[in-house]
Amino acid sequence: MTIRHWMPEGASLHAVRLNGVVAPCEQHEAEALAREKEVSRSRLYAIALEEYLRRHESRAMLRELNAVYQAEPEANERALAEGMARQQRRIVEGEW
Repeated sequence: MTIRHWMPEGASLHAVRLNGVVAPCEQHEAEALAREKEVSRSRLYAIALEEYLRRHESRAMLRELNAVYQAEPEANERALAEGMARQQRRIVEGEW
């Protein structure tokens, strides 16, 4: 899943208009941060949305990786790992 998979070709997030509702307190904070960063409020929202989507994508990838690594290794993978451990022991024993 890519961040911009739902956007028309050539579009960017800073061109997307947000039609959601923002609480007055959050809107005030957003305006202050936009002034501090010298960007428009809509650009700030677009940056925040892009960051949120990236984090979501990263979390999804992490879940998938965790699922892969939680699976038990197959017999050939165990044999390979054991052989590598034996080889590492032989190398290290000569150095200590």
